[in-house]
Amino acid sequence: MACGSNIELTSRKGVQPDVATRKKGLISAVVVTSELKPCGNVSVEQGQRFYFEVLIDALSEKRTNRTLALGFVWQLPQALLLGPEPGRKQRPAALWAPDGQMPEQALQLPRSLVLGGDPPKAYLAGKEVAKLSWRPLLEVTLKSVLGVWLEMTADHLTISIFQDGDLKCTVEAPVPEDWKWPGLGPPNGLVDVSGTVTCVALRQGAEP
Repeated sequence: MACGSNIELTSRKGVQPDVATRKKGLISAVVVTSELKPCGNVSVEQGQRFYFEVLIDALSEKRTNRTLALGFVWQLPQALLLGPEPGRKQRPAALWAPDGQMPEQALQLPRSLVLGGDPPKAYLAGKEVAKLSWRPLLEVTLKSVLGVWLEMTADHLTISIFQDGDLKCTVEAPVPEDWKWPGLGPPNGLVDVSGTVTCVALRQGAEP
C-alpha cells in the first residue's frame, strides 16, 4: 500500500497494513492498495474483472462538504517498462505519480478512474466523465461496506459501486488512447479518505 501525507497506515491482522486513518486536514489522504488479482479465470483478451471492499471505520465530527472517492489506478508506462532502478530507493508513489508524490486528490493521478466526492462525479484521468446519483456525502454511514467492481477490456472500462451489497452506480468509459501503450497491467484499488470519512479498513480477500 502507498498513501498521502495525511494518512497513517496500520495493521489489524497479519503483517500487511489494512487500515488507513487520516490524522489531520481534509485532503492529501489518497490510499493505493496492493495490486489486485483478477476475479475468475477470464483472459485478458476476453476482459478481466477486479474487486475490492472497504469498511467505513470512522467519520469526522466536523461538518464538511468533502467526502470520500473510490476507484482504480494503473501504473505509469515508465514503471511498467523500466521497473525499479537497482540500488536506488524509489518512492512508492512514483509507480502512479509522475513526480513521485501522492497528489492531494485521487482524481489527480494520471491513470485513474475515480467515483465519489461531492457533488458526486466520475473522473477518468482527472476529467469528468459522468455525474452520479449515488451521493456518498449523505448515504455513507459508519460501518458501511463499499465494494468497487471493475470490468476491463483493452478498449473499455466499466466500474460499479456497491454499498452494503446494493448497487449504487455504474459508469462506463473508453480506455484513453495514451493508456494503451505499453498496455495496462492489473490495477490497484484507490481510496481517497477525504472529508467526512476519516478511517477505512480494507477487507482483505473480499469477493463480489
